[in-house]
Amino acid sequence: MFAEIHYHLHRAQNIMKQAADKRRRELIFQPGELVYLKLHPCRMQSLATLPNQKLAPRFYGPYEVLERIGEVAYKLKLPESTKIHPVFHVSLLKQSTGCLSQPQPLPTDLTEDSELLVEPEKVLTERFNKQGA
Repeated sequence: MFAEIHYHLHRAQNIMKQAADKRRRELIFQPGELVYLKLHPCRMQSLATLPNQKLAPRFYGPYEVLERIGEVAYKLKLPESTKIHPVFHVSLLKQSTGCLSQPQPLPTDLTEDSELLVEPEKVLTERFNKQGA
């Protein structure tokens, strides 16, 4: 009975691994290549000037790859005004296909966790409901 359970567990693992490997892509970047950086728009809610956050840009760049760190991490050459760490996982990078002269700038008010901290300058209008709240 133990051998049968062991066989079915390994079979299920192999099926799941094959399904995951179908969508997996092997990305290797060389130093000097240009890549786009994916930042999550849900963490930068005030960046989008449109009422819908889904329309905020997802990829910034292109930025130059400085070096490969380990198997899946890369160090990018970011502008000096950014406040985020320059090492990113390969899943957050996308290869640049064209040659752009001007990279899209990163937001300057990002924290270490890639969150944008913005405070309003002043409240323009106040609104109360009928209960006075």
